[in-house]
Amino acid sequence: MGPVAPPVCELLLVGGGHSHVQVLKAFGMASLAGVRLTVLAREVNSPYSGMLPGYVAGRGEWEDLHIDLGRLCRFAGARLIDDEAVALDLEGNRVHCRRRPPLRFDLLSINCGAVPEAQAEAGVPVKPIGRFLPAWEAVRKNVRAGERVVFVGGGAGGVELALAARRALRDEVQVQLVAAEFLPGHGAVAKRLLRRKLAQAGIGLTLGAVAVADVQDGDGAGTGLLHLENGDRLPFDHLFWVTGVIAPDWIRNSALATDAKGFIRVDAGLRSVSHPQVCAAGDVIRFADRALPKSGVYAVRAGPVLADNLRRALLGRRPRTFKPQRLFLSLVGTGDGSAVASWGPLAVQGRWAWRWKNRIDRRFMANYQQLPLMQTPPLTPSLVCTLTSAPAFSSSRIASTWPWYAAKCRGLYPSLARTLTCSPSFNKVRILAMSPSIAASCNGHPATTARSLFSTAEVVLVSRFILLFVGRCVLELCKDSV
Repeated sequence: MGPVAPPVCELLLVGGGHSHVQVLKAFGMASLAGVRLTVLAREVNSPYSGMLPGYVAGRGEWEDLHIDLGRLCRFAGARLIDDEAVALDLEGNRVHCRRRPPLRFDLLSINCGAVPEAQAEAGVPVKPIGRFLPAWEAVRKNVRAGERVVFVGGGAGGVELALAARRALRDEVQVQLVAAEFLPGHGAVAKRLLRRKLAQAGIGLTLGAVAVADVQDGDGAGTGLLHLENGDRLPFDHLFWVTGVIAPDWIRNSALATDAKGFIRVDAGLRSVSHPQVCAAGDVIRFADRALPKSGVYAVRAGPVLADNLRRALLGRRPRTFKPQRLFLSLVGTGDGSAVASWGPLAVQGRWAWRWKNRIDRRFMANYQQLPLMQTPPLTPSLVCTLTSAPAFSSSRIASTWPWYAAKCRGLYPSLARTLTCSPSFNKVRILAMSPSIAASCNGHPATTARSLFSTAEVVLVSRFILLFVGRCVLELCKDSV
């Protein structure tokens, strides 16, 4: 096996969300030679939100809920960096990390999830899920009879988690759901069915906008009072927030075009409307023409389009259009082995709906837990030319790896070299500056005078020499890749 070729382009994925796991699977199934794929993720085991209520209810194991990003990255030939982004430099194309040096990129994709909008001192937000799970396990194991567990949030996620918690906890524990609005976006039939389920499970429902949570004993798991806008006070022992979200600070503070909550404004191809070298999907985006509810359904549906558009961007092709549906089937588990299927104004409940939901979720997880054995394709000359001509290509990649290409030089292919170096992204001055020995051989001109070389009568001789040299390097690269 020959030496590994230096990458021509850097593709950086920030976050291990539902869309990015599909990108990794797609690049593993059909990798793109010459592209180095890097994943920056805070959690190396990515939780799947669709199976969270089932896990909370005790109907699944920890492994059923998580996708092993390490294994998936090995399948895709990607680097996995266990860290989180703290800043984005769009002029230098770098992502600054909390614990390691900045990561450079030619093309960036963001699917890191959002953060809770409510910044209360008390309680634990459900997102990010990786931080919610340890808190929930502590409650499940240590909760005492008579204690009150309160969930704040009236969306499908809050209702599902409250019903799942009722299933997992002993009967002596009180479970309460507090919501400003009950199941927004769902029809009257779904609301009636789920309110009936809450009543049958003995879960109290309090409607009213939450103002603030005060903790009397100084920690988030002690007796506290939840203040509502109507003046009522609801005591709690354990509090979980399943409310609205906003974009992380590092996105809101970047130069990306965003809305009032910091969500990245993207076009129909999932590209930033202000910076085409940035793509995004999931909860952190907002389409320029309309807003969508924050649902994992859209992140899952966007995954194949994002994977294809990242590949198209690297190859300089036009992106596909992502067309999210206005109505989608919502399967809300009720914690007792059944579910409510809701689609627009229609809704129905039954155990068959839970089996359907469970089959969909497990099939999705199996796609990333059972991976086939794939082979990496070679880096062909035509692919090198295509990559270096694409808008995402950075000429500094070739310049920084020039010694490797020079060492591989053995054959002459002028036509290929001419095509490569005539690419608009290819910088001959940088290449010449990286190799003083070549500059010295060109009639004694030093590398420091490379810029003046191209304005003299000797430009033809120098250009031909560089063209031939680069062509030989690319040819050897392709031979070793095969």
